[in-house]
Amino acid sequence: MEIIIIICAVTAVLMVLAAVLIRRENKKIDLTEYDVYDECLPEGFDGARIVHISDFHNSLLGKNNERLISLISEQKPDYIFITGDLLDARRPKFNITDAFVRNIAGIAPIYYCTGNHESRVLSDLKKIEKRFRSCGIKCLRCSFANIKRNGSRVRIIGVDDPSFFKGCQDRKAKEEMMGERVSELTDPDSYNILLAHKPHLFSRYEEAGADLVFSGHAHGGQFRLPFNIPLFTPDEGLFPKYAQGVKESENTRMVISRGLGQSAIPFRLNNSPELVKVTLHSGKKK
Repeated sequence: MEIIIIICAVTAVLMVLAAVLIRRENKKIDLTEYDVYDECLPEGFDGARIVHISDFHNSLLGKNNERLISLISEQKPDYIFITGDLLDARRPKFNITDAFVRNIAGIAPIYYCTGNHESRVLSDLKKIEKRFRSCGIKCLRCSFANIKRNGSRVRIIGVDDPSFFKGCQDRKAKEEMMGERVSELTDPDSYNILLAHKPHLFSRYEEAGADLVFSGHAHGGQFRLPFNIPLFTPDEGLFPKYAQGVKESENTRMVISRGLGQSAIPFRLNNSPELVKVTLHSGKKK
C-alpha cells in the first residue's frame, strides 16, 4: 500500500511539474532570425529588416502583450508582415487583437493578409479592417502594394486564405483559384513578395511567380520531437515538410513562422511561440 501511495504521489508531482513547464514554455517568445539571400532582390532592399507575425490567435504574451510589443520594437524593422489568423474563431476576443494592432501600428509599415480563422469571424474581420485603415495599415485581400526603398521597387501581394472562396466546396479547386489570384497579381517586371497563410501550397506560389513568400498556419507542427522535428499539421499529416524555417526552390524562397498563439489544441510542446525577423540580402550568400 505504501509503495502505491509513493508511486501516486511521485506521478502527481511529475504531472504538476510537466504542466508548469508546458505553461512556461507556451508563454516564452522565441526570436528566430533568418538571413535571406536572393540575386533577384533589388539592391535598394539590401539590408531591409522584416518582422514576421503569424497566427496571433488573440493571444496574451505578457500583460497586454507588452513583452511581445517590446520585442517587435527592439528589432527596429523596416516592415512588419502579418500572415493571417490574427483573429481566432474559437476565442473571439476582438479587444485583445485591437489593442495589439494599435500598439504596433507606429513601429513600421504593416502589411497583412487573412488566414482561415478570419473567414469564420467576418464581423470581427470588418472591425479589424476598420482599425487597419485608421492606423494606416495595409490590408491586402487579393491585392498588392508597390513599395520603394533607396530607389528600388518591390511588389507586396496579399491573398485571402482559400477558405474565403465560399462558392466552391472542393478543396483542390479552392487552392487552384488562389494560385490563379496570385498569378494575376504578380508583376513579371518586379520582385514579388507574397503574403499567404498556408505554406503547403509552396509549389503553387512558385508557379504563380512569387519570388519570396511569407507564411504561417502550421504552428510549427504544434508538437516538436527532439531535434526540432515537427510532428503533425492538418494539411500534410505526420512529419510535415512545410511547418517552419526557410524553404527554397529554384525560383522561390519561403519563410514559415511557427506562429504566436494556439487554437484547437490549447498548448504547444517543444515549440514556443515564435517571432521571426528576416534580413534581406541582394546577392549570393558569401
